[in-house]
This record gives sequence, C-alpha cells and structure tokens, in this order.
Amino acid sequence: MNIQIRRPSNKELIGCFPDALLEMERNYRSLQNDLAEYTNIELSDEEKAQLNILAKYGGALYEAWLLGQNAWRTLEKRRAPLIDTNAFLLLLPGICAYASNRTREMKRAAVTILNEPYIVQNTNGQVDVIGDIFKNKTDSQLQELSYMYQGKPNKAMIKQRVMNAAEVGVKNLLASRSQDDKEIQSLRSTWAAKKLDEFYDLENEVRFIWHASQKTDLLKHIDQCLDSDDSPEIYQMFVCGLADFLEKVAAEYWHFRVNNNLEVQ
Repeated sequence: MNIQIRRPSNKELIGCFPDALLEMERNYRSLQNDLAEYTNIELSDEEKAQLNILAKYGGALYEAWLLGQNAWRTLEKRRAPLIDTNAFLLLLPGICAYASNRTREMKRAAVTILNEPYIVQNTNGQVDVIGDIFKNKTDSQLQELSYMYQGKPNKAMIKQRVMNAAEVGVKNLLASRSQDDKEIQSLRSTWAAKKLDEFYDLENEVRFIWHASQKTDLLKHIDQCLDSDDSPEIYQMFVCGLADFLEKVAAEYWHFRVNNNLEVQ
C-alpha cells in the first residue's frame, strides 16, 4: 500500500487499524466460544433470554469486523497512493467506534448475567462500568457506560441521513455503474496507466459497496439498530461514517462520469 497521508489522525488510524481488526476478531471469537458451551445444555427461559443478549452483541461485533476486513482488503488492493481525501478514512473510525461500544456493552452484560459485583475501570480515558449496576438505587453515584460518539446523536436525523445516503450511494450508484459498463469497457483501451489505476481503485470502492449491500447483512443490521431501543450514541459514528463514505464514493463516480462524457440520464 502506497501511503501518502499527511494528517496525523489519519496516519494513526491507518497505522492501528489492523490491530483494531484483530481485537474485533478476538472479542467476537471469544464470545462465540462462550456461547458454544451452552449449545447442548437445557436452559431456562431466563437463561435463554440472557444468552440472546450476548448473541446480539456477537452479531454486532461480527458486522463491524466483517465490514472492517472487507474495507482493509480493498485498501490493500489500491494502485494509486492513499491520501487524506480517501473515502475509507471516513468509514474506518466509525467501524472502530462501533466495535468498541458494542464490546463494552457485551462485557457489562456478561458480568451482569453472572451476577458479579460491578467494577469500574478506566480505558483510554473513558470510564467503563461493568457489572450488576442495574439494581443500584437511583441515587447511585456510578457513572453509566460511556460510548464513543460525535456531536449530539439524534435517532430521527441519523435514520434520515442513512436513508439519503443509501439512495445516492447504493441504489443510484450501482444502477449507474451497471448502465455505464459497456461504454467503460470500450474507453479503457484508450486510457493511460495512471488513469487506469485511478479507475481500478474507484471500481474497487464500488464493488465494496455492492458486496456490503448485496452479500452481507449490513443494511439489515443497521435497520435493526435504528429500530431498536439502543441509545443512538452506540451506532451513530458507525452509520454516519458509512453514509459519508457512500456519498463520497458516489460523488467520485459522478466526477468520473462527467470527465469521461458518459451519458447522464
């Protein structure tokens, strides 16, 4: 990967993202191993309900890990240099934040189910309250579980944001790419190597969107987040980062169409 990033925060993001993926995988597989122990055991309704809570967090971690894996593989295939304006730099922070938020929830739920006393721990400046805090009195001085988020999350605004981005960055983008295919195939033979590399990278971004929307449960998972009682702080950075990514790739493809005089419907 030819990295020509200047912004320190983006350098840090790209530098630590492979480790973040490994951490997501470890947490997901650890939970799956724990759940597997109960596969052939007769459980009460209460125990089943408790395990369903953990399974929910396992599914959320899996979606974040899978999307992160696919994003990283796409970046590794890049031919042109990776610079600060790359669309994936809008998406990766949201993936990390979402995985972190769900992992914190998962740990708290696990300790609560085991009916162990709460513990308070500091992680990178944030306070995690883990344990059976739900039976504490309302005047308890314990802090609630902290999340990674930006701004003031509003569920209605987030939902509209995602719907708009899905229309532009999935439905319209994929339809345009399919429509343009024959013309692009004939044009490619005239392009210089640099232009071919730029198109190759754009094409891989479009394929990433196609795969995420058609071959995974990502959009279904996001709908479930938006329709749930979960606090929007949990998923705000994730879904809004994805929306930003979709819209940026759609804008890049529009620019490509204009530059190559492709027919605009």
